[in-house]
Amino acid sequence: MSGESSTFFDKFSKNPSCETVLNIEELLRFSGVIIEFCGNISLILLILSIELQSVALAPVKKDVGGNIKKIDKARHKYNVTTVEEMLIKEIEVKVNKNSDSGTMALLWLKRAIELIIEVLAGLAESPNLEMKDIVYPAYERTLMKHHNIIMKSAFSVGLRLFPDKKTFLLRLAYNQPNMETQVLKSMKEFVDEYRTITDPLHQLLVKYGAEGTPTPEADAAAVSQQ
Repeated sequence: MSGESSTFFDKFSKNPSCETVLNIEELLRFSGVIIEFCGNISLILLILSIELQSVALAPVKKDVGGNIKKIDKARHKYNVTTVEEMLIKEIEVKVNKNSDSGTMALLWLKRAIELIIEVLAGLAESPNLEMKDIVYPAYERTLMKHHNIIMKSAFSVGLRLFPDKKTFLLRLAYNQPNMETQVLKSMKEFVDEYRTITDPLHQLLVKYGAEGTPTPEADAAAVSQQ
């Protein structure tokens, strides 16, 4: 068991607000817990084939971890505290489209979080399904459409190594036995509260031209800062 939490989901606050993702410090804290969900790869455990969740989600963990660092770097560089301030500042200095910008990191972080939440939602809503019937469809609905052939291959191979449902639920209970019912209950509560947590991020990314069709606000934001 980790800390005093009976399940992984006890790490998340109840009734989350928009500040969970719109305040950069809160967003990075939330994303850090997502990294924990992906697990830590241990060579010994890997050899023993009991740490498959870490292997399966290694690409996601690498992606999330890298984007957290980029966003943290951007917030200190521009001395900002909110996601919107960062987006506006990077438009102003014309780096918002750069691959190492906080803007692009935020875009990919949002997409990775959506994948994790979709996996959990799939299991919470259809607990009788096997993980292979939940994980890959979740990837298809979220990250897959944004990936090139190489990334699709890496993620597809990794996700096929996702552990079976019993092992996965055991991990979410910190290896406590006979916790499946409690884990699924906590998972459903988490999904109900966090299913739309990335919506405010999506709206800002669209507003400032990083996701979907750019809006007039994207150019206006830069002009207003000149």
